[in-house]
Amino acid sequence: MMKIKIALLTLFVLVFPAIKASAEEMNDPFRTAISLYEEGNYSESLELVSQLLTDDDFGGLLLLPWILSTCPDDNIRDGERAMEYAVKLHCQMVIFIVWDLPRENPPRLLSNIWIPWAVLASTFAELGEYSRASSCQMVALLLSELIDTEVPHKKKLQERLQAILKLYQHELPLRTTKTNVLRISDTWLEAILNADNVKEIDFDVIDAKE
Repeated sequence: MMKIKIALLTLFVLVFPAIKASAEEMNDPFRTAISLYEEGNYSESLELVSQLLTDDDFGGLLLLPWILSTCPDDNIRDGERAMEYAVKLHCQMVIFIVWDLPRENPPRLLSNIWIPWAVLASTFAELGEYSRASSCQMVALLLSELIDTEVPHKKKLQERLQAILKLYQHELPLRTTKTNVLRISDTWLEAILNADNVKEIDFDVIDAKE
């Protein structure tokens, strides 16, 4: 029995860190792409995400259309291509729900179903279809209610989703250097939520303060 315990302990000490390191290594490229994007290296980030993307990869299918529809660089954005991948993201989410919901923790899974709608909204906005963008964003906002009330960032997220909705309702697209809505600044948020006319906001000044 002692030998078995020693063997199991050795297996845990030697094998588990190797498995963990392998998993982290697999995730490193996407983390690198996110870092590149948020540092302003948009072309490099887009190229890396495009290389890594597969049609059944939820993270990549989320990141690519977001970059293509919200990047501040006019040379990076591509609404048509963003829509192609936003639709694939929706299809992947449906497959994920149908196949994995019985086995997954439902509250955790349902907490994320607002994401494809927010990505689709940003894509419609990039294409100038603001009515559809607003509708999708409202769906995203409503679905965010499925997030567990104990999650500390729920209110912060919903405030940002509401601000983005206000942009679309005023026929303005979303432009951001962030790949995560939660990292959009309070300064940006307050400027939109407190504005009577969002089109009068000088976002360049706000970005310069960040």
